[in-house]
Amino acid sequence: MGRYLGTEHDTNEIQPKTNAEGTQIVLGGWDRVITTFEFENTIKVALVENDYVLIQIDTDQAQTNPFSVNVLDENGQYCKPEVLHQRVSERILNHIPNLDEGERERIILAICISEIECWLLPIYYNDNKRCKTTGCITLLNQKLSSNKIIPLPNGNKNSAGA
Repeated sequence: MGRYLGTEHDTNEIQPKTNAEGTQIVLGGWDRVITTFEFENTIKVALVENDYVLIQIDTDQAQTNPFSVNVLDENGQYCKPEVLHQRVSERILNHIPNLDEGERERIILAICISEIECWLLPIYYNDNKRCKTTGCITLLNQKLSSNKIIPLPNGNKNSAGA
């Protein structure tokens, strides 16, 4: 995180752990995020020594167990991004145990609608691929590789390809 924020900010990553170069040394993913905030006392402990806790999660697998957020509206269509954001926010904040209101206010949610890599597709694609919302890391890495650019690491164990 420091490589993005600079040295004036101290960060303490809970998961996935990274080395000095910023490379993940343990797998991340939905299950690990859920375990971190739901089944362990990690968030409350982190708030003792940190001003804020930032929880970043993508919504591309929000409907899968154990996260189990309904991504459909009453007509069976994908819900609007703001509705999905609200549902994911509630799912996270309502399942962090033992927090008081002051602690809840110190949790920052970085919820990426679809996959976080999807926002990069329009940089590399001019066709309908630029609007994809799933499988973005695979598609992006194909383009990066064809342009002789090192592909992004794919920490999504549920993804096919890359």
